[in-house]
Amino acid sequence: MSAAQDLAAADGTQFAAQVDVVELRWRRSQSGRAIVSAVLDNGTPVTLVGQLTHLREGDRAAVRGRWISHRRFGLQVQVASATPVDPSTVAGLQRLLVKLPGIGSAKARHLIDRYGVEVLAALDADPEQALRAVPGVSPAGARSAAEAWREWRRERRLYLLMAEHGLVDALPALRHRFGDAAFDHLRANPWLLAGLPGASMANADAIAASLGAPPDSPLRRHAVIANAMRDVLADGHTCVPVDYLLQRARPAAPDLSVNDVAAMAQQRQLVVGAGYVWTPRTEHDERVAAERIAALAGARAASRVDVPPSPAGGLTDEQWHGVRAAFASGVSVVCGGPGTGKTHMVQTIARIATAAGWTVALCAPTGRAARRIAQATGLQASTVHRLLDWSRGEAPGPARDATHPIDADLVVVDEASMLDAHLAAQLLAAVRDGSRVVFVGDPDQLPSVGAGRFLADLIDSGTVTTTRLTVVQRQAQRSQIIRAAHAINHGSAPTGERPSDPDALWDFFWVAEPDPEALVATVTDMVARRLPAHYDLDPLRDILVMAPAKKGPAGVARLNESIGARLNPTGARIPNSRLRVGDKAMWTANDEDLELANGMMLLIEGFDAASREVHVLDEDGRPLTLPAQRLRDLQPGWAITAHKSQGGEAAVAVTVLHRAETHPALLTREMLYTAVTRARQASIVIGEPAAYEACVATVGAQRCTGLVARLHSTLGASGR
Repeated sequence: MSAAQDLAAADGTQFAAQVDVVELRWRRSQSGRAIVSAVLDNGTPVTLVGQLTHLREGDRAAVRGRWISHRRFGLQVQVASATPVDPSTVAGLQRLLVKLPGIGSAKARHLIDRYGVEVLAALDADPEQALRAVPGVSPAGARSAAEAWREWRRERRLYLLMAEHGLVDALPALRHRFGDAAFDHLRANPWLLAGLPGASMANADAIAASLGAPPDSPLRRHAVIANAMRDVLADGHTCVPVDYLLQRARPAAPDLSVNDVAAMAQQRQLVVGAGYVWTPRTEHDERVAAERIAALAGARAASRVDVPPSPAGGLTDEQWHGVRAAFASGVSVVCGGPGTGKTHMVQTIARIATAAGWTVALCAPTGRAARRIAQATGLQASTVHRLLDWSRGEAPGPARDATHPIDADLVVVDEASMLDAHLAAQLLAAVRDGSRVVFVGDPDQLPSVGAGRFLADLIDSGTVTTTRLTVVQRQAQRSQIIRAAHAINHGSAPTGERPSDPDALWDFFWVAEPDPEALVATVTDMVARRLPAHYDLDPLRDILVMAPAKKGPAGVARLNESIGARLNPTGARIPNSRLRVGDKAMWTANDEDLELANGMMLLIEGFDAASREVHVLDEDGRPLTLPAQRLRDLQPGWAITAHKSQGGEAAVAVTVLHRAETHPALLTREMLYTAVTRARQASIVIGEPAAYEACVATVGAQRCTGLVARLHSTLGASGR
């Protein structure tokens, strides 16, 4: 056993020691990550991995972290912090200085002899002057070595500054935005930090104070406004009245005025018009969407498709109106609640288009929604991102655009209520003139996670042909789930009682349980015992448990803990993860290589500690092997939020409601309606009666957007 292995008694053991840096084996400047070879004071070699680009060969650093076992490279230290310590010995100083370009051991020794232990201070004060005094160093050589010194010290000062305020985790975002000039940007405007993940306005204020920046700086006022605008976008708005934005921002800067907003607009940080304010991106998204809808509406189709005037294939008159509109209009909308026949319409539209020789692209905003529509229609479907050939590299974005459009005559977007303004604009920009676009969805469901209300705005504008499906299809009329959904949508709380009609399905249930502890216990028993026995189901694959919030005594986290303990009591814990072998987990990324889509459920079958690999089964029973770093894309899946359930379904859906530690904004009609309609076979709502009543009575806060006005000004209102 090596000395390093002696130190690392087990994977995850804490590490704390001073080390000397021997070599930077690999580095990535923008992320700040590096792999470093170092030695301990007793001569034991150790490999460090983490935020380490501020270190150089010859450095000494105080390192904290933990041991990990890499499947290829063996034991390493995953670094939490690496605080540089200036060498104090002649040997240490020499090791550091010889790494400067053009400075060998003799020149390094000359510097040390000249300045002694103050050599580093002399270099910091004026590196060119100090280096020009060394025999054999030319002016050009002094400039080159001085610039290398400055770059290293900037990187080091940036790390020390961020580490002092506990912000090492924000370094990758800072470097990604500003590259090698990150420290200079932060010194010029420390409040830039407030807009980065992992940092706050309080952090920015603290760093500004340490850098001597005046607290009444206009830069701070502008950062406060930008912070408030980010909160506005997080609430789903694409624009808000100027006065409302200032109201949101003033608690952090009471002296703000419209002049500050005007100054930011002049600097193109904001866009102002008609008393409203947008970010440049949200204004661009709404403008592009409106312009592309106008262009598509005015373009002739690539070829004519003759659709009979009378319904065929068992469709109703209102369904047939939507079928005809799909081919007659550049952009059209089909909307309706559950059981109104949207999927049957999509099948018919695609069949007619294919028979006419058109190419059809069927897509949905998420992988789970694309998978569901593909299964329901028997047609191929993809995510919108995949249709746009989205790149996942250093500069993520769509490869498809106006210069390289989507190769399809007809684009059908299912679950369009999940489209945010940004994705809708990117999709429309990539549709070629002459193609037809059909947006299909239910505007009464939860809105998109991102800013905007694209589908609702498109319908409300009256500028595109919209088919509203209102007739519940005969095969769906027996379902109490469908009846409950429509009742919730109209503000009534379904009782869940046995229907009096003997032909009706008793597939919707309401169970009152006000005590959160008893509620979690009842749901756990339902999932583990009662529902599988009654419906002959697999609790891992066939039951979907949802709650409005992650936290709280009956929130998603608590439900995951309880259900997991009941169904998987002996599963081995996976290191540095909330997951265990045997757990049900939800995948939270789209990965074409693995053929895994956001929202898919996986079963964790095993974990190989030596190779750091996770073995899983997907929803089709397909075995996959994931590297340990992909654990970040997995979260416990025994219970999920209602928002995460969008676009998916299960045989049985259980919706858990309680007001304790649940923000009132989450207890809405749209949330309950979305959750209840995830079920194919049975839908159960269980929880606090007051929470149930609050959901039914509360319509979600309306989002402020500018798309309707933009559509009116671009197209002019037309009949539906």
